[in-house]
Amino acid sequence: MSLPADAEALRSGLLAWFERARRELPWRERRTPYRVWVSEVMLQQTRVEVVVPYYQRFLARFPDIAALAAASEEQVLELWSGLGYYRRARNLLKGARFLAGRGADFPTAWKEALAVPGIGEYTAAAILSLAHGLPHAAVDGNIVRVLARLFGVKADPTKGPGKRRIRELAAALLDREQPGRWNEAMMELGALVCSKRPHCLLCPWRGSCVAARTGQQALLPALPARRARVDVIHGVAVIQRAGRLLLRRRGSNVRLARMWELPGCDLVAPVAGELRTGLAGVLAVAPATEPRWRCRHGITHHRIEVYGFDCQLQGEVPVGKDWRWETREVAGGLALTGIARKLLRLLGGRP
Repeated sequence: MSLPADAEALRSGLLAWFERARRELPWRERRTPYRVWVSEVMLQQTRVEVVVPYYQRFLARFPDIAALAAASEEQVLELWSGLGYYRRARNLLKGARFLAGRGADFPTAWKEALAVPGIGEYTAAAILSLAHGLPHAAVDGNIVRVLARLFGVKADPTKGPGKRRIRELAAALLDREQPGRWNEAMMELGALVCSKRPHCLLCPWRGSCVAARTGQQALLPALPARRARVDVIHGVAVIQRAGRLLLRRRGSNVRLARMWELPGCDLVAPVAGELRTGLAGVLAVAPATEPRWRCRHGITHHRIEVYGFDCQLQGEVPVGKDWRWETREVAGGLALTGIARKLLRLLGGRP
């Protein structure tokens, strides 16, 4: 694919900017395929400032593939709890067990990298370029945004011709002598400058950018419309006995599988009678008349209004390992759902 006559100037300008503007981040130290892998998985749909402490704790506990492969799913989810999108953690564990079972480090061949469970094209390209210096162009949301604006790509970049065009541009523009540094610079530009609300005056490419020249920054990339938001009301039973909270573990075939939570259910309205009725098939409770705690929580396109009711337990807790009484301190260290973690903070437990 042909590029503008100033392609080399684009490359040198971006890399010079990157040297000045790059952030000091823990995954940029002592770079290994495993460290890059963990960081890239955590950074999917999650802000850098949120990821940093999780990454540091995760690497302290599981410093390499062998250590992660030997962990249980619950141990991994405990460290992931609060980061969201828990399928990422499960896939990371599957991938580590896959490689450990073969006595292998992360592969250097493209097809072998894609054979690792949970690894897609973006993650494979990021690991192979950043850790091994191999010439693969990484294309994530930040890079899509940069390229669509720079070259004025008006087609939907998530499918068909638009997606192919973006990938072709990424591959053609790639600095093949230093692909890892190049991919990282592109991601950094998208994160710090060419963001959803771009800071064009700070951009090293502002003189070459089609969107900046034509005033289309807000129109590009031309992404498909988001799904309509769904509003949900969720009631939670806060049941305490001798300084301990009653927790239950979610089932295996539901969202947030095997995570710990406070017993609860979705409601039509935040009233005590609905919570009592909604939990009746699982647990007999007598809620206080009014909710004592309230918070908001978001999962994908759902906006959830959470109401916590003080409840008295009527009868016995169901028998089984999926129910337990724990102090707030101990509960804070479990693999909790995001709603449970927020309520625990409101109750005075550790975040």
